[in-house]
Amino acid sequence: MSYIAFDCVVTAWSLVDWTYRALTVEQRVRLAGDSKESTHTPSAFVELVKRRISGLDICRQLSVGAKHFDVRKDAMADLSTAILEVGVRERRLDGSIERKGINYWPSVYLPDLGTIFVDELLAEVAVGWARLLDEEMIDRVHSE
Repeated sequence: MSYIAFDCVVTAWSLVDWTYRALTVEQRVRLAGDSKESTHTPSAFVELVKRRISGLDICRQLSVGAKHFDVRKDAMADLSTAILEVGVRERRLDGSIERKGINYWPSVYLPDLGTIFVDELLAEVAVGWARLLDEEMIDRVHSE
């Protein structure tokens, strides 16, 4: 995976913890069943966010796996990553192939979903985060 894609995946997953810390007491109770501020994000909030943001589970796997070299809890055993060559090729009259517009895209593969390009995954996750933050009115930094 490219560094840019990796940074975006890590940020997408880190937003779970950052968002929990930004919640008001009322939001913590409603979304996580927990009223206290904690240094550890409650699993109820983590699971809620993973259910509501499609693709975030893949970001988690990539982020945790890269940081710890292993994912032990809720691992997606069939997930693999690759850099795929995507572009246009043109066959010349002499039979040789000319490459035009070749790009290399980080991707993930899951047997039940197939190949997913990381930029498409991140676009979907970004929309999911925007929707969750908007629907739950998590939009301001607050102090208590």
